[in-house]
Amino acid sequence: MNTKPAPSPSPFLTPKQLATRWLCSEMKLRRMRAKGILPVSYIGRSARYLLADVERIEAQARV
Repeated sequence: MNTKPAPSPSPFLTPKQLATRWLCSEMKLRRMRAKGILPVSYIGRSARYLLADVERIEAQARV
């Protein structure tokens, strides 16, 4: 039997995925990046958000 392991989830979110998760626009995310509120990583020219950073910000917002 040839079974493949399940792919591990990516540690990054795209702007579209994060905007959907936070129910906001991608422009809002750009503004947050510009203000230094939201850390961003670039893969080539594409912005990506580290899931750990997103979860940390969400946890701070709940306090």
